[in-house]
Amino acid sequence: MKLFLTDVDGTLLKTGGALHVDVIEAARRFVHAGGYFGLSTGRAFSAVSALVPQLPINAPCILCSGALVYDFNAQCAVSISPMERGVLPLLRVVLTRFPTVSITVFTENSIGTLRVNERLLAHGVYEDRTAPMIALPDIDKPIKILFTCDDVATLELIGREFVDPEQFSYHAASRHFYELTRYGINKGTAAGALCASLGAGGKCHLYTAGDAASDLTMQAVSKAFFAPLTAPAEIRDKAVMVFPPAAEGGLAQALEYVRSLP
Repeated sequence: MKLFLTDVDGTLLKTGGALHVDVIEAARRFVHAGGYFGLSTGRAFSAVSALVPQLPINAPCILCSGALVYDFNAQCAVSISPMERGVLPLLRVVLTRFPTVSITVFTENSIGTLRVNERLLAHGVYEDRTAPMIALPDIDKPIKILFTCDDVATLELIGREFVDPEQFSYHAASRHFYELTRYGINKGTAAGALCASLGAGGKCHLYTAGDAASDLTMQAVSKAFFAPLTAPAEIRDKAVMVFPPAAEGGLAQALEYVRSLP
């Protein structure tokens, strides 16, 4: 059994762009040949729901960077990993001490914003940019927090000085976007668990693709990892194949390669 999981923004498609027909057709051929195909993204449910009908997705998808695994075919959550209430003091610190940092809060069913900035408004996905404003007391069972800032050193300082590594995972989704999830929750742990569940009683070979540091957590548990040419060098160096940019439908090459494997 082959399971192929792909990141969305910068890998499956260019953020804000449309799916390339070559990727859609390659995914269909992969599934027709017996493969399982799904998404592994930092996006929330609402931010991928329009993509899903366009693709032959037949495996549960990893959303919110592993905090939510959702089966779009069965229309139900496979797993949910909310953070403990200890996240609220951290958010209070960021709100008061780091006014240039935007804060977006994800729950199983919603997205809310504690504060926005120009970085988020210019480069965030539509659903994150247009999320309604909320207050700290309104937050209930968050599964992921997204911090954005033009100053990368500020985001790194938050992780170094204020994030408890025994409670949370804190990692870069891209240069100016950092994500906070429950300890031990990331794309890699979710992908490994999903592969094990699909391969129960048999062998499941996991193949993954991505373009960010958060995607390298999948590389660690994959039989093979693929990256687009637009990924940073440290990501490309971990890939068995570097394919053309998402805007050119490059992911199709990785899908065809995996389909051809015995």
